[in-house]
Amino acid sequence: MAKLRLGAALSLLVLLGGVSLGAQTHFASFTGTISGTDGRPVPNVEVVATNVATQVTYTARSNDQGLYTISALPIGAYKVRAQAQG
Repeated sequence: MAKLRLGAALSLLVLLGGVSLGAQTHFASFTGTISGTDGRPVPNVEVVATNVATQVTYTARSNDQGLYTISALPIGAYKVRAQAQG
């Protein structure tokens, strides 16, 4: 498993900055970047957000720039993990 650095921003992602109060939506999304210990982006990393209350999982995979987005998340607390092969 490749060493990954998710950074402090990942913990803030649980706050789900994509919420639109004007539309009264109850869903959100978050975006992040996966980088290695050398600071270079890591592609093809599986990122899984698990809703703490329901145990429902939402999955994304990082692209060639290390970017990923998990969308349509119900508001709540999430445990997030990232895993890469290798």
